[in-house]
Amino acid sequence: MEGLSYFKERLEHEDPIIRRQTIEELMEMELDAQVEHLVARRLEDCDRGVRDAAAQFVLNHPSEAVLEYLASLMGSDEIVVRNLAGDLLVKIGAPSVPYIAPYVHHDNHDVRKFAIDLLALMPEAAAHLATEVAQHFHDPDANVVCAAIDAIGAFRAEEYADALVDLYHQYEYARPNVVSAIARFPHRVDVQFFREALEDEDPVVQLTAAEALARLHDVNWLALLIEQASKVNELARPIVLKAIAELVKETGDYSIIPAELHPYYMEMAMDMDENFVQAAVEVLIHFPDEEVIDVLISRIGVNDNLDVMIYQKLAQSHLNVLERLIQIAEEKHLTPNIVAQFILGLLSNYAQTDEGFVNQPVAEQAVTYLKNHFYDFTSEVKTAVLDMCRAFQLPHFCGLIENAVRDMDPIIQDYAIDVLKEISNEQVRQELTRVLEEEGINSELVQHLKTVQGKVC
Repeated sequence: MEGLSYFKERLEHEDPIIRRQTIEELMEMELDAQVEHLVARRLEDCDRGVRDAAAQFVLNHPSEAVLEYLASLMGSDEIVVRNLAGDLLVKIGAPSVPYIAPYVHHDNHDVRKFAIDLLALMPEAAAHLATEVAQHFHDPDANVVCAAIDAIGAFRAEEYADALVDLYHQYEYARPNVVSAIARFPHRVDVQFFREALEDEDPVVQLTAAEALARLHDVNWLALLIEQASKVNELARPIVLKAIAELVKETGDYSIIPAELHPYYMEMAMDMDENFVQAAVEVLIHFPDEEVIDVLISRIGVNDNLDVMIYQKLAQSHLNVLERLIQIAEEKHLTPNIVAQFILGLLSNYAQTDEGFVNQPVAEQAVTYLKNHFYDFTSEVKTAVLDMCRAFQLPHFCGLIENAVRDMDPIIQDYAIDVLKEISNEQVRQELTRVLEEEGINSELVQHLKTVQGKVC
């Protein structure tokens, strides 16, 4: 193998291509500590390609010399180098922990914090250093204190629960960190701690507490969440409401949600986040009144799962939901194609239990909506509309068939003609014949309709 001076010369060559090629040549070779150290130093190279090659080399050669040098870079003045070193130390994992540990007590507060942050990212390998980290609960630097608290939480060092509660009351700036840490071992504190956090004047603390309890997903905290839902700030409330919804879903008893929270769920149903909308709808479908129904209808089209839940609730409701569906669809410009599917489902559902329903004014109103938006529908929905026309054969369905005959899609035209040829209702057949003849649409079809012997239904 070439001597140390040869590799040193090539690794420090003015051409970055030579430097990178040299590292790549050394990648799979058995090297002594001095050469490994020389290659690792290229992590500080000014060229990105050389640094990347050196980083790959370090991952392949995590020797004592390399790890010791890599840990020293945590104190680099160059943020790019410092971050690269930290990333590599974490990727190497457990072998790097002993080399990071001494820097927990470094004179420079930024280095101390960085070392603690890195250890927190490797909790299983670094948990035995909890005592060392906890010594910085009262560090002169606030950022180091917060880093130490976060690390103790990551280590799940439950023996420090009482100390963390004390820190909550001593350092106002560290309260969010304390809450997040204690959430890793909530059984070590009483309910009062999280109640106090949810009632904290700082909305960030409330939000952190809400998120912590939500992550626990433990029905034992349900009573506290319900108690605090109307008290927490607007930032934290959706988190609390969502957690309640998920826990109540497990119990199956929605009656435990007090009426005072219903307006909050209706408000949350209008959120931009689909996860919050989903949770709200899952609660609201258990409390059908007119106001709730309006909210549910307005959320049609958010996603398929919600649409299924909302439709099932509308179909089961004794309220006149079809009329509200059409009104809200027009007012809020809901997607016509999805609204049409709801209308078709509801018309069919109501017709099964009430034969005269399709002759009622609200049914005609629904058909008018379908007619006005017919050309906004997909082929599947247009076909479903025509199937409905074939099934009911009522005069106020004529406009739908006329639209289909005029459709730009020849498949829909042909399907509409097939439906027309099957019309047995004399009144419907005569009306369609008149309209098509006046507008000069498909004279062959008109002649067919004139000659067919209709049967009055």
